[in-house]
Amino acid sequence: MKKLLTFSLLSAFCCTLASGQQKISFMPNWIDQAQFAGFYLAYEKGFYAEEGLDVTIRHMKQGSSRSSLDYLEKGEVDICTSQLIASMIERGKGKKIVNVLQLAQNTGLMLVSRTPLKSFRDIEGKKVGRWKSAYFEIAEIFCNDYKINVDWITYLNDVNIFISGAVDATLCFSYHEYFNLLFAKGSIPEDHTLKFSELGYNFPEDAVFTTDSFYQNNREAVEKFTRATKRGWEYAAKNREEALEVVMEYVKKNNVATNRPMQRFMLDEILNLQVNSQSGKADFKKVEERVVNMLNDALMNLDEEYRPVIYKDFIK
Repeated sequence: MKKLLTFSLLSAFCCTLASGQQKISFMPNWIDQAQFAGFYLAYEKGFYAEEGLDVTIRHMKQGSSRSSLDYLEKGEVDICTSQLIASMIERGKGKKIVNVLQLAQNTGLMLVSRTPLKSFRDIEGKKVGRWKSAYFEIAEIFCNDYKINVDWITYLNDVNIFISGAVDATLCFSYHEYFNLLFAKGSIPEDHTLKFSELGYNFPEDAVFTTDSFYQNNREAVEKFTRATKRGWEYAAKNREEALEVVMEYVKKNNVATNRPMQRFMLDEILNLQVNSQSGKADFKKVEERVVNMLNDALMNLDEEYRPVIYKDFIK
C-alpha cells in the first residue's frame, strides 16, 4: 500500500509538471530553412522546455497567400516572425501586434540587375521583380525618396522571372534568392547589384511578434519565449555545423527543396545580419524610437493613408 501511495504521488507530481508547461504555438514567416535556425535549436536543445514552455513550431506552406501576421491576428498562432516594416504597416491598419524581440539589426534586401549600374538611378524605368505580398517596402521607400520610377513586376517566390529575362532587375535577399541567382548564373558582377544597407536604408529586419492581448495576458510566457529564443540563436552562432544538421532535418521532414550549401550560406548570412554594427555582436537590441519615427515618416510619404505607430505601444 505504501509503495502504491508513493507511486501515485509521484505520478501526480509528474502530471503537474507536464500540465504546468504553457503551450505556445509559433509560426516562422516562411517555410523550413536556416533563417529560423535559432528557433529550431531552442526547441531541440530543450531551451523552451527549460523555461516551462511547450512550444509547437508551425510552418506555413510554400506559395501561401497568407502572411504569418495574418495567422497571428486571427488567433491561429500565439507568436510569429515577420519583418519590422511589414509589421508597422499592419499595425497602422489596425492589427494589434507588438514587437517583442528584434533579431536582424540590418537589412539583407538587394537589387540585382541584368546590366551594369553606374549609379542607383540607372534603375529608372526598369522592370523590377518583387514579391507579391510584402518585404519590398525598403525598396519602395528608397524609390519614393529619390523620385525613381520603376515598373514593379510581382511574383510569389522564384528567381526564374529574372533568369528568363522577363524583368530587367529583381529584388532579392542576401541570404536566400541571391544565392539561387549566384548558383544559376555562376557569378554576379558587383556593379550589377545594389545593397540597400549601403544606400542609407539599413533598417532592422526580422523580428518576433505577438498580439497586444496575448502579451498583456501572458507577459511572463512571452519573456520566457524570447529568452529561450536568444539562447537558441547564440547556440547556433557558436555551433554552426550542429545548427546546420538540425536545419537539414527540418527541411527533409517537410520535403523542402533545398540543399546543404544553400542552407549553410543562409545561416552564415542570417547570423551576420543579426550583428549590431555599434556593438560588433548579436545583442538583439530593441529598435530605437528614432528608427520607428523615421519609418513612420517614410511610410506616410509613401502612402497618405498610413497611420503611424506609437513607439511605446509597439516596441516591448
